[in-house]
Amino acid sequence: MMNRGARIADQLREEFFLEDKLAFSVLENICLAHNAYVKLATIGGAQGRILFSNKSDRSVITINDRITYEPKRKFVLAHELGHRLMHFQLMNFICNENDLKNWTNANGNFRYEKEANEFAAALLMPRKAFHAEFIRRL
Repeated sequence: MMNRGARIADQLREEFFLEDKLAFSVLENICLAHNAYVKLATIGGAQGRILFSNKSDRSVITINDRITYEPKRKFVLAHELGHRLMHFQLMNFICNENDLKNWTNANGNFRYEKEANEFAAALLMPRKAFHAEFIRRL
């Protein structure tokens, strides 16, 4: 059974006709299409955060500019986009390293972090592409 994050990631891939690997710039454009402005800035104690507006459907996603490893930067952005799509105006999210590693705890706010992680994983590594790559390497 597919989890909620994976279902929404698959819907987004269909909506934007996305194939295999996504560049960071493509993720930024998807965020903009969903009224989420993306910026890079130094964030103390966090990898990323999303701030929702009370007065509009806009939000700001900030990615820690100290993240130099591109795959991690993409994961953090996809994670915050997951909050945007699944948890809009529920609250603001500031995600630290432990939140990005949370794959098992589904209680309280951790549920939202787990969903955002599942969304990011499914968006960046869709099952079809992963399966095809796995078969190719056998």
